Amino acid sequence: IRKLCLALQTNLGERFDTPRGALFAMPGPEKIANCPEETLRALGTGYRAPYLIQTARRVADGFDLNALSSMEYAEAHRKLIELPGVGDKVADCVLLFGCRHSEALPVDVWMARLIAGWLGEKEANRTLLARRAREILGKNAGIAQQFLFHAARMGEISG
Repeated sequence: IRKLCLALQTNLGERFDTPRGALFAMPGPEKIANCPEETLRALGTGYRAPYLIQTARRVADGFDLNALSSMEYAEAHRKLIELPGVGDKVADCVLLFGCRHSEALPVDVWMARLIAGWLGEKEANRTLLARRAREILGKNAGIAQQFLFHAARMGEISG
């Protein structure tokens, strides 16, 4: 994700020269909405290119990202997954890291294994696992998830 963001910034974003070197802003939705798919693919977005363009168009046309912070978590999540290419995990990442919804709990492969193991689940339905983990971990489930994710990646805990 960092590499992709850097590619978008340095190739499409506004440049700011500072005493310590150049900085690049993240391009706005209009810039991405009008960017050819081939250009985005060349920057490393791969299959995400058409989704980025379609979502950028929706934002440029008035989808209010700022309103997500003041919505209840469930409503904000429903709104985000209406956007092209946005699923549960990406929606939860946006809500946790960008909108202060601390109950948002992104479930990737690491978290799915961990939660499924703790709950004794054989099937790793990520939506169900996230819901059950939020019930157990409470209103700050997303914050707890960050510690659990790190511990699982470091081999300190397992499912």
